[in-house]
Formats: sequence, structure tokens, C-alpha cells
Amino acid sequence: MKTLIFTIATLVITGFATAQTFTLKSTDLGGQFVYAQFANGFGCKGENVSPELNWENAPKETKSIAAAMYDSDAPTDRGLWQWVVYNIPPSVTSLVSDSSNFTENKLPKGATNGLKNIGVRGYFGASPPAVDCPEVSKI
Repeated sequence: MKTLIFTIATLVITGFATAQTFTLKSTDLGGQFVYAQFANGFGCKGENVSPELNWENAPKETKSIAAAMYDSDAPTDRGLWQWVVYNIPPSVTSLVSDSSNFTENKLPKGATNGLKNIGVRGYFGASPPAVDCPEVSKI
């Protein structure tokens, strides 16, 4: 059994070593949320703008891409899904800023804003305690 596990691990490591690394980046976030990405609600007065995302090196066999943002610290019994987008075509390598905006239809053709656990579709930004919100702390 130990030999089998070692062999599988070696095959997995070898497979990853020859593949390019999938990379996700965002110029909007720059390592932290800014005023635009904060929620407009729950004590925050942010702009509720979904961040720009771009990625590279998706596996060649990719059928579609999904993006999700989850806040495990949200004051609910199960955290908060802030954004879920799925059915992004594999040829697409980015989502523009505010792509969850329904009036402007900025998602790539075929992509769908998923229903979140607060009962709405689209992006709902972070809403830390009011003392940490940009409107209150002026950051």
C-alpha cells in the first residue's frame, strides 16, 4: 500500500511539474479590498463593484470556468458567498471590473451570475464591522 501511494504521488507531482501553473490576478484588488469592492449595505457604504479578474494557463481540457468569492467570517451560520459566476467559456481569460452589473451586461457571453446564499444574484461586496468600513474609517 505504501508503494502505491508513493507511486500515485510521484505521478501527480510529475504531472504538475510539466504543466504550466494556473494563475489568477486582479489589478483592482492589489492585495486588499478597496472602497469600490465593499458592500453597499450592512453598515458599509461601498460601491459594490465586482473586481476585475484575469487568469492564465487553464488546463487545455477545460470545458468552462467558474469564479467564486466566499467570506467564511461573515456573521451568518455558514459564511457568505459574495460572488459566484459560472459557465465562463474556456477561451475567456478575464472578467472586467463591475462585470456582475446586470444593467450593463458585462459578463462574457454564456456566463451566469449564480444565486448566493442571501437570495440574490451578482456581486455583494465585503461588509466588515462598521468601524472597519471605508465610509466610517475614511481609508
